[in-house]
Amino acid sequence: LGGGRNEIIHPVLNKSMTELLTMLTKENAKNSNSEDEEEYPPAHRVLPLPRGRMLVFNETIIQGILNVTPDSFSDGGKFSKSVEDALAQALQMEKDGAGIIDIGGEATR
Repeated sequence: LGGGRNEIIHPVLNKSMTELLTMLTKENAKNSNSEDEEEYPPAHRVLPLPRGRMLVFNETIIQGILNVTPDSFSDGGKFSKSVEDALAQALQMEKDGAGIIDIGGEATR
């Protein structure tokens, strides 16, 4: 981790781990009431996702369960008959506060 091409970048602060370590070392040497101390955003727990997205865990996340298999034990296959019905249900879950939706697409036996 010497600032090379393989440097790990923090997903929220967009700073390298080397930069963050340097900042922490400097912060520990300063008085916390110093006027020249830089302000940092609050820390967040994140889960990096594909395509540059991330799931932020700074609050409770409501998860909706959408079963789209015809033999679903929980809803009897209610949303397996059409993509439009399943999509409408997913959008309703989002309106109702779901931050993540688990789509059950294969029955386990």
